[in-house]
Amino acid sequence: MKRLLRTLIAAGVFAGSLASASAAEINMRLATIAPPGHNWVKVSEKLSKLLEQHSGGEISLDIFPAAQLGDEEGTLQQMQSGLLDMAVVTVAGLTTREQAFNGWFTPYLFSDVADAAAGSHTAAAQEMLKRLEHYDLVGLGYVQAGMRNILTRDIAVDKIADLKNKKVRITPFSAMKVWWDGVGAVPTPMPISNVYQGLQSGVIDAIDMDMDAITSLNLQAVSKYLILTKHMAFPGAILISKSSWNRLSERQREIVTDSVVEAVDYGVKDQIVAEQRNLDNLSKTLTVERITEEAFAEANKEFHKSFSGNPLITSFQKQVQKQEATTN
Repeated sequence: MKRLLRTLIAAGVFAGSLASASAAEINMRLATIAPPGHNWVKVSEKLSKLLEQHSGGEISLDIFPAAQLGDEEGTLQQMQSGLLDMAVVTVAGLTTREQAFNGWFTPYLFSDVADAAAGSHTAAAQEMLKRLEHYDLVGLGYVQAGMRNILTRDIAVDKIADLKNKKVRITPFSAMKVWWDGVGAVPTPMPISNVYQGLQSGVIDAIDMDMDAITSLNLQAVSKYLILTKHMAFPGAILISKSSWNRLSERQREIVTDSVVEAVDYGVKDQIVAEQRNLDNLSKTLTVERITEEAFAEANKEFHKSFSGNPLITSFQKQVQKQEATTN
């Protein structure tokens, strides 16, 4: 009897450990350079909740915003080596892996966030993500920031010449540098964490940035003018490392994929509303000016001259234009 009891107890303990193993949480980490309050952080937080909800607590996701785990290049390297599970990175950062991502920054290709979000569903946009598999990265979807505008420290911009030879902080990638060189400004790469101090001290004269980031970083406190141009979209991509993806079962991959679709949809709707809210808030402390697309004609030509030779970029531009024509 004692031997049977010991056997039953042992079996019970073993069964408990099996149940624990089968229901063991898959804990993943996601990094992004976006600051708290930015749309991409909101999307990441939404994704974390959806994963836990749809998996019954089996999958959890910890969020590390504001470059806590390093800059974007470091983040991508960590993912490629399997040290980091997921990230929301700028599509600009992905141009170092796949040049075709520069197509997203075609000046004035999109009129607003909704147009840019629609562009993510084109075959060309999906092909860009697919090509990341060569770098041990799996592209799950695109997220949207607001349209790019110009914030100046103290320069009133009535015409494009007002920006000539001015130091404009840019995200360091070729499409943006080419465009700003075409404007006649001095494109100046700078980590996002240094932008506030850069404006405050006068190291830079202006920045190229979405209003979500401007607001999240409180950059209006060290600036005077917001120039509404909406000259480029600035999407990000939700990625998972190939090694983390391979460790998931088919069912778990479906949960991740479906949760990303839902989180992205939430993010697009939130960003569309945020665009007007951010403009209303920034208008309270900044002088708002507007410059039309025609003013940037030379810069736009420089962009097209530099990237027209890439077939995937050309396909992307045509597919977006066709989509917009059909919608309108």
